[in-house]
Amino acid sequence: MVENTNFFEQKKAAIDIIYENEKTIELDEKYYKKDRNFIIFLIVYAIIVFAVEWMLDSLMDRFFLVSYIPIFVLFVLFICCVVREGFVVLRGNEILGRIGGIILAVIAVATLFFPFRAAKVRLDYLTRSDERLEVVNKIVSGEIDGSGKLINLPDKYNWLSSDGTVYVKQNNEEGVEVIFWQYRGMLSGSSEVIYSSGGEKMIRKNESSCPILRLKHLGKEWYYVETDY
Repeated sequence: MVENTNFFEQKKAAIDIIYENEKTIELDEKYYKKDRNFIIFLIVYAIIVFAVEWMLDSLMDRFFLVSYIPIFVLFVLFICCVVREGFVVLRGNEILGRIGGIILAVIAVATLFFPFRAAKVRLDYLTRSDERLEVVNKIVSGEIDGSGKLINLPDKYNWLSSDGTVYVKQNNEEGVEVIFWQYRGMLSGSSEVIYSSGGEKMIRKNESSCPILRLKHLGKEWYYVETDY
């Protein structure tokens, strides 16, 4: 009788162990799916962060205070993602934990140190110079005109300058200089892509009253300039 009792107790204990193991496996699968979905979210989040960083100059120039809203939201999401990544690591999910950690590290390092503006200036020079030169030629011919030196670009050319305008520094028989804003800014310096038929000498002459912090020749008559106004 005692042996039968021990047998049933052992059998019950074995069933309980199997049941607990099945529950653990189900729970692990549940957490694995959640962690996997978190990694997918991190990848999408990283793409959005890099897109915002890439377009940040235009967002700031066109929307100013409103542009701080997505920046704040992305920052809060980053903090939440770091906390969520901690749970992935604590659960012992090494592979997904490492992947999540790498993605977060790439986001942080790229946001802080990657020269998005310089990269965009170079890419714009390679892909948009023809369109910008078309604008310059139309300004010279009078086809594109505006009141004063600040000209609102037509819709077709609107995104060639960060705020949709260009500034005509010079347009006469001595030469042509047109500024396309990379970042126009507000009392904090500006970044400009400049077409100058007279080269660096004309730019420095026309900017004589304002300090030039940086001047780089991009190619042909195109220059990248950072100023203190």
